[in-house]
Formats: sequence, structure tokens, C-alpha cells
Amino acid sequence: MRSRFTWAPIVGGLAMSASFALAAPAVAATNTGQAMTFEATAYAPTAQDNYPYGAVDFYGRPLTRGDIAVDPSVIPLKSCLLITGYHSPYLPSGGFIGEADDEGGAIKGRHVDIYINASESQVNNFGIQSVKVTVLGKATNPSAAGTAACAGYENGQASTASGGTTAPTQTSSGSGGAASNQSAPTTTGTSGSTGSTSSGGSSSSSTASSFGASAAKLAEGEVGMPFVWGGTSPSGFDSSGLVQWIFNHLGVQLPRLSAQQYRATTRITKAELQPGDLVFFQTYKAGPSFGGVYVGSYDGIQHAFIAANNRNVGVVVNNLDSAKWTRLYYGAGRVTQPSDSSAPAQAASGSGSASVSSSAPSSNVSSVAAAAVKLALAEVGRPYVWGGTSPAGFDCSGLVQWVYNHLGVQLPRLSGQQYRATTRITKAQLQPGDLVFFQTYKPGPSHVGIYIGSYNGIQHAFVAADNPQVGVEIDNLSTAKWTGLYYGAGRVTP
Repeated sequence: MRSRFTWAPIVGGLAMSASFALAAPAVAATNTGQAMTFEATAYAPTAQDNYPYGAVDFYGRPLTRGDIAVDPSVIPLKSCLLITGYHSPYLPSGGFIGEADDEGGAIKGRHVDIYINASESQVNNFGIQSVKVTVLGKATNPSAAGTAACAGYENGQASTASGGTTAPTQTSSGSGGAASNQSAPTTTGTSGSTGSTSSGGSSSSSTASSFGASAAKLAEGEVGMPFVWGGTSPSGFDSSGLVQWIFNHLGVQLPRLSAQQYRATTRITKAELQPGDLVFFQTYKAGPSFGGVYVGSYDGIQHAFIAANNRNVGVVVNNLDSAKWTRLYYGAGRVTQPSDSSAPAQAASGSGSASVSSSAPSSNVSSVAAAAVKLALAEVGRPYVWGGTSPAGFDCSGLVQWVYNHLGVQLPRLSGQQYRATTRITKAQLQPGDLVFFQTYKPGPSHVGIYIGSYNGIQHAFVAADNPQVGVEIDNLSTAKWTGLYYGAGRVTP
């Protein structure tokens, strides 16, 4: 059981105690389809809210949109829940569907704790609210988490016990591994003068390129990160630093400043905006001096963009149609996806950018695998933490899961599980983005890394979170150590 003994919501300066929650009677699991009144609180991806296991759910998966902590004696884990009646700018307006996939020491009786990917102070504002909880049934996609686990209830593939009630549309964001709706609506442009571009209920539309959708997902993953003037990493971003970091991860080297980024992109109208495009604003000086990544419809905002706003709020979701941003709007630009043959295969890492040599991802490597290589390289230099699943600290399988979760692929948490979840290939068939497994402290695969091919003179390199002394580093698959420990390889199927 998770030991979340303290949790974010505070009323009158005092955290709600576990004994308060115990006063509420338990709910029979047979109440499926019936709206019931619960007390609701919220928790953030902070260490305080997730001690001692880190920002993962009960099953060890990175926390994502739609995760709900429950008392399993009241609501069975792996149940899909419809939550309505709350008030929060960080949750979809009208209600959302999520999965009961977490629990905590203070979560007792008629009490749910809702994961919100925001700062601790922002989550504190949620307080203690009375909400309606409807148990819809079992997860329709048990291998996924959060909203993705319950997608069948959103798109009508599953009906509720109360007669197939239509649930509100929602999108998915997150801190490490957020999954978006699988069937995204088409984007149709309308009036550019009012900012009324229409995208549907998710943050990636069917007309947006997979490249743009990847940029939008990366932006969503950084919501809640702090603002630092001149910052270019998750430890702190400014607006153009966030934009540069995102596209560096996707193999595009953008200039450092907003005005330079504006000139480096292809001009588009507001009506042509798609997820992954950039929006620019004129703030403290003439010309574009602030920018963000357009993500389309997000948490009830029809035309949202993500930007590192200022020191008070950090990286947040903004409404392009608000009076403030309409007044400051300067223009929009589209980043051109590089071709496999011409793209600089490099990404920013904690120790500076590193370039992959000429044998980096070839044309027969999938775009997902190529993106996985760039994401893995960007994490070189991060610390090693046993059980870690975020840039604050990774273990080997946590790094692999985090990388592929960012690309919309839900992998299991442990090395052995990841080995079984991938397609077997031989060492001779290895391509960048494949996974390499090793037998270390116990029989079977117990260590894993992401193969990246030829890199800085290493012919067969892979990236892995190795141990507490070295953290995430680049290793040589051909050394005697790794040859002796080699167990097998697997290919991730998007």
C-alpha cells in the first residue's frame, strides 16, 4: 500500500487527517452506475505527496492524467470512475473519467484523491471538495493507466451500468508518460482574427503530424516545471528555453530566443494552427518576445498553448482565446520536421548537446524509435534513483518506461516485464530505439537499456541508468562486461 501519509490539500493551514476520512461509511462495490457523494482531495507529483515510492501509481507506473487514489475496500482498484461536481482549473470542466489505480495511507472510506499535474501550491488550492463519483466498471484497457485505461467509456465502446451514460470528453497530460485520446478529432480552422481555430477534445488532432503531436506531448509533460530566466532544462525554463528544449528532443535545433524562433519557423495563420505549432506574443518590447507550444483542445480550453509564463506560475496551460493573449498575440509558426537523411540527430542533455554519428537512425527505423533515441540521449547525466521514473532520478527500467511513455507507448514497469512485452530480435537485427536486456543480480532480464547504434566512436552504444555512482550514461554493448551479461533484445511496437 502506498504510504502517502501527508497530502497536498490544506484547509485553514492544517492538513486533513486520516481520521477525518475514516468517519465516512464505506461504499459497496455493487453501487456500479450510481452517482455517490465523496470527499475529494488532490495530490501533485511532489516528493511530499508521493513518499516514499516517488511519482508512481500503485502498480509502479508513472503518474498520469486520470489517476485516482481510492480506498480499495470501497472502490476496487482497476475500476473506471466518472468524477463530476468539482471546481478546478487543472481538471476538465464538467467532469472526467479516470482509473482507480492508486491508494494511500490517508485515503479511507468515501474519499478519493485526484492526481493533478501541477505545482504543490496550485494543487493546495483544490482543498477538500464534495464531488460525485460514479463507478463505471472495470478498466477497458488494463495495460494502460489513468484516462487511457478507461478510454472505452469515453468513446462508447463500453456502457455504464446506469444505461450507457455518455461521459464528458477529456484529454490526457502528464508528468512522464501521459497518454492522449486514441481517436483524436479533426482540426478545422475558422476565424483567425478571434483565435477561433477548432480542434476537438484532445491535444492532438488527426490532421496534425505525428511530429507536431510529439511536440505537444512533450510540452504537456513539462507542465508544473519552474520558471527560471534563461532556463533551458526541466530544472527551470523560460519561454523560449522550453520551446528550444522540446524541439531539440525531436532533432530540430531551434535558436535560443523567441524572436529568432519566430524567424526560423514557417508563417501560418491562427486559423491554421495545429498541435505542435508555435504561438508568439509581443510583451515587454516590440516584436515577438514570448512564445509557447500550441496543443489544441486541453482540459476544457478549446485553444490552449503551453508556455513558461513567469516566476510565479512556471510552465502552465494558457488559453489563446483569453483577452490577455488575444491582445498580445503576434503570430504563429510551424516547425518543419527534419527528414531522416538531413536531420541533425542530436538532443540536449544535462551535460550539453551530444551528436550521434553518421550511423544514427537509418531510414528504416520508425519515427517513434528515432524519437526514443533522442529522448534517451537527452537524459544522459541524470541521477540514478532505485525505483526512479522521472528526470529527478531514474533506474534502468524507469528510464525506458519514461522515454516510451512520452511517445505514447505504455510499457510495463520492470525489466523482465518489458522484455516480455517487446518483440524478440537477434543482436544482429538491432536498430536504434530497440531495447537490450542483461542478466545481472538474478536469473532472467534484470537490467535494460535503449540501443542507439554508433555514437561518438562506439559502434554499438546503448543508454541506460546504470547505478548510483554514474547515473544515466552511454555504454558500449561490445565490451566484455556487457557481452558477458547480455540476455537478449526486443523491439517496441508503437
